Amino acid sequence: MSEPQDRIRSAYSRVPYPGVADPKSHIRCLEALGTLFGIQPANITDCRVLELGCASGTNLIPQAFECPQSQFVGVDFSADRIAEGQSVIDELSLDNTRLEHANITDVDASWGQFDYILCPGVFSWVAPEVQDKLLAICRENLAPRGVAVV
Repeated sequence: MSEPQDRIRSAYSRVPYPGVADPKSHIRCLEALGTLFGIQPANITDCRVLELGCASGTNLIPQAFECPQSQFVGVDFSADRIAEGQSVIDELSLDNTRLEHANITDVDASWGQFDYILCPGVFSWVAPEVQDKLLAICRENLAPRGVAVV
């Protein structure tokens, strides 16, 4: 890992991003918006969801709990936040949710396609190359009738 990334990871671990559930990025809202725009998005009761910059999963986990037939994947740069979220997932016995300790730039085609991609509150504070990657993920990993929020 590069020195700048080490500094960012260290700062992020010392001052964790306060994760909250964001109602505007709930898949129910995205499904409604997609429908209004004529996209015919996947039904939220059986879909795949990716959240980039999920912190401890406070936005993703409630949605996964609500939609047990759907699959949820979260990715975050902080191992500490991922561990916090994983303990909640374990406590709730959610078998439809996976949190990955990874850099957003690690997401590629091998992760598959997602019906919904969530990325609230990340774009404005990451480096330009990560911003480019976020948009590339939305282009390459979003299902044909998918909906993304950045």
